[in-house]
Amino acid sequence: MYYCFPIELKKLIPESKLEGFLFFDEEHNCFFDCNHRKVNIKGKKILIISDIFRLYEMFDLIEDFEGISINTIEDIENVKHWANFIEPHHRDVSIITGQDFEDLAFLTCLFEQYGVNGSIFLKTVEKDFHGIITIIDIVEPDSPFRKAMKYHLQDEFMISPVITIDEDNLGKQEYRAFIHNRVITSISRPLHKTYHRIPKEVIQFINTIIKELPNDFPDYFVLDVASSKGKLDILEFNAIETAVPYLYNSRMAENPSDLTHQDIIALPKYKTEECSFSGEEPPVSPLFDDIPGSFAHDFHQALTGENKMHPAFSALFGHQFIKY
Repeated sequence: MYYCFPIELKKLIPESKLEGFLFFDEEHNCFFDCNHRKVNIKGKKILIISDIFRLYEMFDLIEDFEGISINTIEDIENVKHWANFIEPHHRDVSIITGQDFEDLAFLTCLFEQYGVNGSIFLKTVEKDFHGIITIIDIVEPDSPFRKAMKYHLQDEFMISPVITIDEDNLGKQEYRAFIHNRVITSISRPLHKTYHRIPKEVIQFINTIIKELPNDFPDYFVLDVASSKGKLDILEFNAIETAVPYLYNSRMAENPSDLTHQDIIALPKYKTEECSFSGEEPPVSPLFDDIPGSFAHDFHQALTGENKMHPAFSALFGHQFIKY
């Protein structure tokens, strides 16, 4: 299997110097390996690695050159809609559309379930926004939330009760597992520079979730789980093509014998981070509030009046995302 990504990401992907990694060069209209040798991908299995903006373009390229994508576009959509395939063990997750926030019966149901002082956790299915929204903001017609939602009535959202994730001296007890062909190939807490171990019960829980998945769910994905009130549960699934790897995560389909990191300082050979046992972690990536057309952008603008535009995007690129 090959791992393939756009040439623009070459400097951002540490594994790019390894055998088996390819990049597409638009200038020469072909795929190259780490030694800049041209590679014919016809009939070869390919796992795409991309940012969310180039993902579908990469699917088209793989098809044009007669490669075989490990996941299909339908697989990506199924991973995004994971709540239609499996339920968390300790909380309810529903997929709705923005149109539901215009429905009085739906608003009444939320009001009755969570109370006037309650809140829900809301995340776009496209992963450009996540946050805690108060019931007051949801039911108030002129709130910034409702003003932004008017532009996203056809968009899909996941809603669930707000949960508190357990913490220890390293922060929130969250875990990200890369799954290849329904086998855990790497797992890490969301830390980039801090050595840590993984409890055995986390591995066992993730394997339980994998076994519970229906046959029509994709075999390649990323699973995030967390501990809340001492109980492990699903946080979310992500497309393996676009998921960010943490310290012990690898995009590669390796079969490590030490998923719990008993050899705590042993890292994949391509990892170059300067790590410690109490490292200073990089800041959390911001939401896409500077991408025109995203819910995050429109909600930010409704809250602050600021129309943010990411400097890296051209006017044409920004226009492609504008929905209104």
